[in-house]
Amino acid sequence: MKQHKVATGILVVVVIAIISAAAGGSKKKESTSSPSSPAGTTSTSSKPKTGPGSPGNEPSKNASEENTPSVGPHESVEVDDLRWRLLKAEVTHTIGEPSGLGATANGIFVVVTLHVTNKKHTTATMTDEIVTLVAQKKEYKVSTSAETALIGEGGKTFLVQELGPEVSLTGRTGFDIPPQVLHEHPQLRFNELGFGSTHGYIALPDL
Repeated sequence: MKQHKVATGILVVVVIAIISAAAGGSKKKESTSSPSSPAGTTSTSSKPKTGPGSPGNEPSKNASEENTPSVGPHESVEVDDLRWRLLKAEVTHTIGEPSGLGATANGIFVVVTLHVTNKKHTTATMTDEIVTLVAQKKEYKVSTSAETALIGEGGKTFLVQELGPEVSLTGRTGFDIPPQVLHEHPQLRFNELGFGSTHGYIALPDL
């Protein structure tokens, strides 16, 4: 009878040991797998964000039917595969010698120096219709007298210039505007060659 009690006690101890071992193994497995979920979340969130407005992407400066870029005076825009940059802007009442090939403004001349690079695969023929000064829904085309005077000074304008692929050109052009327009946040609007409808805008600095 005593031996039977001893054997039963040993059996109970063995069963308890087996149950304890199984419980310990289960807990060990759970503690190992538990951190895997946060690690997976961290890995996903650490991927760079993409899409509009995300920190890794700048707003597009290429004009299209869905996008009309408008940038500051120190930035560039691309319209119809022509990349434009404003180098200088100044105001004056006269260009050159008015008694010769010079010109006097009806208001004031805004003379801008622009840099353009042709990103097309073909030659682009520039015209004075390609850039317009705009302010408060008013539009001012390139002044013919300003352009003639700039040419008379020996300067290069954009009138009938042939620009081959990947070729750049720096030139000047001018607009005759009322003085008060300078206080209406004027911009240069760059247009497509021909009759396309896309545009890009570069703001003029304070003049």
